[in-house]
Amino acid sequence: MHAVTQRWIRWIRWIAVLLFGVSLGAGAAGFNAAGCASVAGTLNIFWEYVAGPPPVGCTGIEYTNGSPSQAATGTVTMQGVSVSNPSCLDPGTYTFTQSADRISLVGLDTFSVPNIPMNFVRDPSGACYYGHWNSGPYDYVGYISTAPFPSLFVSVPALDWAHLMAMMLLLTVVGIFALGRRRRNGRLGQS
Repeated sequence: MHAVTQRWIRWIRWIAVLLFGVSLGAGAAGFNAAGCASVAGTLNIFWEYVAGPPPVGCTGIEYTNGSPSQAATGTVTMQGVSVSNPSCLDPGTYTFTQSADRISLVGLDTFSVPNIPMNFVRDPSGACYYGHWNSGPYDYVGYISTAPFPSLFVSVPALDWAHLMAMMLLLTVVGIFALGRRRRNGRLGQS
């Protein structure tokens, strides 16, 4: 896909999440809120096997050694150390990078040969990134918590009552000073 088209798609996704709380992209249909909740605040991955040879429909959690401090930089490399359902899942090795707009995680399963590319997008609630892992007939949907990664929204510290009153007083004094200065210079009321 052309680079400009990809930028427009990312921009549209970002606007959809920001304004409407809707995620557009890989795996947008059939979001599994319980699967997302099961990995909340961790770098573990909830997997749901959605297509391929039996046992389609099985689920499980891949427990990883991912570092939250590394994920806070926007990039993480991690390995699966165990799985909750060995009849459904095998551990992998992953590298994920958060997009500049913080709407998606782009990554690779580096354990598989050849490496398997993945694109996970932020879900409608903003709690998880989710997307597909595809290899041949096998199709899994994975969920990774957004909590360890840099936030989509920038937090602005709030002022307490005393600081708010001090700021109002300061702005009032500055306003009075500016008004007095305009009067002394004879510019008050002139256009």
